[in-house]
Amino acid sequence: MRETIKLILALGLVTMISGGFLGFFYEYTMPLVEARQMAEMMEKGFQAVLPEAVSFQEVKEGQGEKPAGVEQIYEGFDEQGNSIGVAFEAVGKGFGGPIKLAVGLDVENQKITGVKVLNHAETPGLGDKIEDDAFLGQFQGKSLADPFSVKEDVDGITGATVSSAAVSTTV
Repeated sequence: MRETIKLILALGLVTMISGGFLGFFYEYTMPLVEARQMAEMMEKGFQAVLPEAVSFQEVKEGQGEKPAGVEQIYEGFDEQGNSIGVAFEAVGKGFGGPIKLAVGLDVENQKITGVKVLNHAETPGLGDKIEDDAFLGQFQGKSLADPFSVKEDVDGITGATVSSAAVSTTV
């Protein structure tokens, strides 16, 4: 009986120490992992909306005012270091929660070069169709002066009007 109690206590102590180490390292590494995942997601998104760019540099706070809903702005450069446009992360309110987009903009011509959905919580099978190239391709080449109202300027997704409108408004 005494040996069983010692074994149970030893096993419990090892389990608690192992759990403590696991929790500590999880808490320590999780912010690093999340930051790296976000950086990769942003890089892929920005590369998709400004395909001619080979490098990006964050536009700092003092270089202009950010519009509402815009989180980060990056300037894209070609091989020679010439500015070819900006890519920015914009967040809008969708049906299932926030919709995070990467939007590319040709500043010189004031036209959209591309839109990519980075993250969303829309309904699978309906609202998640906002990721489809057929839907997002409607924004490419549009002038910033154009309105982006669903049904008139942008074809919405059947059954996902709120999600379609959220993307249009965010862009």
